[in-house]
Amino acid sequence: MSSRKVSGLAANKLAIYRRAYGCSSFCSSYTVTYTVTYNGNANTGGFPPTDESSPYKPSSTVTILGNTGSLARAGYNFAGWNTVADGSGTSYVQGDSFTINTNTILYAQWTPVTPPSAPIITGGDSI
Repeated sequence: MSSRKVSGLAANKLAIYRRAYGCSSFCSSYTVTYTVTYNGNANTGGFPPTDESSPYKPSSTVTILGNTGSLARAGYNFAGWNTVADGSGTSYVQGDSFTINTNTILYAQWTPVTPPSAPIITGGDSI
């Protein structure tokens, strides 16, 4: 086993890693973790939420966040999240959960705003 000196930013990251995962000396194996990233998917305002619990250990339960960054898209309403940008993957809404075993991107889903319909005027009574 070769010894490598770690300094600067790398040393700081290693120290944080050791504290987070209980490594008191150089860890002989790496701990696998997975991230959850929220994507605005063509949003025109606001920001996708940041999952403060990410990264996760394998088989952890992830709870879906809501639209906490006030995402907006002109002409659309926010409709939740999906694992595929076009909505063909698994859909989630705030409070749903899943077991994570891979890095996951959740894309905002949008439904078009339906414009109000014009009133229908029919023939009235004549006076």
